[in-house]
Amino acid sequence: MGKETNLSKLLEIVCVEMERLGYAEVTIKEFRSYCRRYGRFVEGLEKPDVFSEELAAEFLKKRYNYPPKDMEPKMTSTIYSAVHAMRRLGEFQLYGSFTGVWKRTRAGFAWACDDEKHIKNYLNEILTADSSKSTEDGHIYAIKNFYKFLDVKKISSVTDSDPQLLSDFVLSLQGRSRSSIQLILGKLRRYLQYLFDSGVIVKDISVAIPKVSRVGKSSKLPLLWDKKEIERLLNSIDRTGSVGKRDYAVLLMISQLGIRVSDVSGLRLEHLKWESKQICFSQQKTKETVYLPLVENLGWAIIDYIKHARPKSESPHLFLICNAPYRALTPSAITAILYKHMRRCGIKRDKDFNCGAHALRHAMARRLSEQGAPLSTISNIMGHTSLGSASPYLKVDIEGMRQCALSLGGV
Repeated sequence: MGKETNLSKLLEIVCVEMERLGYAEVTIKEFRSYCRRYGRFVEGLEKPDVFSEELAAEFLKKRYNYPPKDMEPKMTSTIYSAVHAMRRLGEFQLYGSFTGVWKRTRAGFAWACDDEKHIKNYLNEILTADSSKSTEDGHIYAIKNFYKFLDVKKISSVTDSDPQLLSDFVLSLQGRSRSSIQLILGKLRRYLQYLFDSGVIVKDISVAIPKVSRVGKSSKLPLLWDKKEIERLLNSIDRTGSVGKRDYAVLLMISQLGIRVSDVSGLRLEHLKWESKQICFSQQKTKETVYLPLVENLGWAIIDYIKHARPKSESPHLFLICNAPYRALTPSAITAILYKHMRRCGIKRDKDFNCGAHALRHAMARRLSEQGAPLSTISNIMGHTSLGSASPYLKVDIEGMRQCALSLGGV
């Protein structure tokens, strides 16, 4: 068994630190209640007043079934609070402080200790015109977690890091989701490699960071929508009502033009250029302006929606929710629309495949490729600023692509 500590002493020290950091009284009271539950649990194991990470893990498993087998845990507020309480005790036992506490007074890159220049140079190096704000935020999130840990250790620069420190940092991530750990370690490894290649650090300590197998939707293959499935999806929509007219136009736009859900959400009435039969808008991700053909069947679907289904509203957005107050559809609402109609027409979501709205975008790119469109044309239609950004959509066997052909009505 690992390190064991007197529970009562540890609890009092942690509570004093929580008070010092300004935690609310109710938060400290809740923390104490979960620690008492843990205390009763270890008494039953004839380990009175003892805390260790192994016993805490056993407590969470037997009392709260955390984590459950073969699935992501359903994190109710009770389970979350119990896990958080055990994590606080474990962090303080290991490090004498809370590695998960952000210093709220810090803003911008002040958290970067003495390495703000290196971090900004790194971001400028890896981020391209096609990189979204969320991509940049992901890199900053990972690096910020590491520098937060350095701050706890009273280390001012990554140049003072060593493999043992990295090992301690990895250990501090215990209890986070697998996908979160994979993101943090993957991006931190890349950052450290950059610092070594740039001569900022003299040893390549990135090799000390373990690799975590990719999980979640980013590791899944995109679903290969074929012609019959897309037609089945679209034909299943009841277009007699206002909701159906809207949903049909939204899904037709994604499947035929490959527009990102964030851009569908942001489309405005002014983006419809009826005279030239085009849709013209600035992409949310790249900020580049794209011109896409307003193909005939899509154009009539939009007209049907605007004339007979769109709520009377001063909102400039094209697609609105159907109940007041009328707001633009969010990207998550558009994804929910897709899943709703997939269920209704009997198309099942395979856990091993990414079959969300972005998969329809993949399918459109592959159909164009199968029909012989050059990569430059596909890149333009997809709204990418570089050819390399379009290539991930084409990583599929030729036979699979042959099964995905669907007339694009002039695209």
